[in-house]
Amino acid sequence: MALVGATLIDGTGAPPLSDAVILIEKDRILRVGPRSQVRIPDGADRKDLTGLKILPGLIDSHVHITFALPRGPSDPQADATINGVLQQFLRHGVTSIRDLGAGYPWILDLTRSVEQGRREGPRIFAAGPMLTALGGHPAGTLLRGNDGAIASGTRQIVSPEQGREVVRDLASSGVDVIKAVLDSRGRPNSPERIPALDEAVLGAIVAEAQDAGVPVTVHWGNVNELPAIVAVRPAQLEHAGYAPIPAAVISQIARRHCGRSDASDHVSYHPLARSIRKRTSGECPPAA
Repeated sequence: MALVGATLIDGTGAPPLSDAVILIEKDRILRVGPRSQVRIPDGADRKDLTGLKILPGLIDSHVHITFALPRGPSDPQADATINGVLQQFLRHGVTSIRDLGAGYPWILDLTRSVEQGRREGPRIFAAGPMLTALGGHPAGTLLRGNDGAIASGTRQIVSPEQGREVVRDLASSGVDVIKAVLDSRGRPNSPERIPALDEAVLGAIVAEAQDAGVPVTVHWGNVNELPAIVAVRPAQLEHAGYAPIPAAVISQIARRHCGRSDASDHVSYHPLARSIRKRTSGECPPAA
């Protein structure tokens, strides 16, 4: 197949390429260049895309796909609903998603169904259940009273040893990332205080995940809890918090390289990029 005449924005920072030709064979791009420099093979299926733009597939790095299933994956309509959600991602140009908390192992089955071509949708990088404190978010908040969702969508951790055991189990099952939660709330929009992981437990989770080669990302909300999170060096932080982050904490984040996959590297890879490299044969550029 030859896509002909569109303006190509390749995502590398290079200027847009007008009147581009993209040659595709099966599921691989063979060549890209201006029409004047790319020979289109005889018999190729030509698609005239003059006046359109082409860019790489978008990545949504924070979704919770089971939020589309208020009655859970066991709902008789769940399959049709999820198929519709996945197709909506594709229609909007999103070709990869990272799910940071869903029913487990259902989310891994969904991931494999897309990989194996049994279902049409974006590539899914999955965390599985969220690791939180006993009664912590979301077990004690969004999922309160829903025992089934709490059992499949969370792991409530009470000790460093349990945290390490859960990480080993999830890593061996094939998750792409570990999602932990350290957020006691107690702020104007959510004044009720709830339990949160302590630093020792979170540190054990991060250390075990690093040993397994799986990045950890941490949901947080309170600025005063952020230094303890950063101290254990997770790969990423989720959300922006609910108050300005002091300059000293921003400096701590920079020193600890949170947001990068390996704080010991001077040039390191984004955690999602590392997962992509594990699951495909492609190379990823270093993080800026």
